Amino acid sequence: MGRQAQASCGSILSQLPAAAQGRTPVTPAALHQEVLFAGCMRQHGLPDWPDPRPDGTFPLAGTPYANEGKTGPVLTATQACRQYDGLGEFGGSRS
Repeated sequence: MGRQAQASCGSILSQLPAAAQGRTPVTPAALHQEVLFAGCMRQHGLPDWPDPRPDGTFPLAGTPYANEGKTGPVLTATQACRQYDGLGEFGGSRS
């Protein structure tokens, strides 16, 4: 799905079940890893980094990081925390 569509329709898309979004359901183990990832991000200079939603996504809209992408402090923190990114959304295999 394109970034423009995600930006325009993100609030609606996030309400759909994971399967409808083209994502596989998140296992409890993967979600736990994402919680650890969020804590690591906060420890590495991003104090407002949110915990993941039950589907493993991070609600970044409305945070200081919503428009940063993988640049600056976000890039530095994701590199430091990639071992916890169980779904590969930030520092791992999926972008």
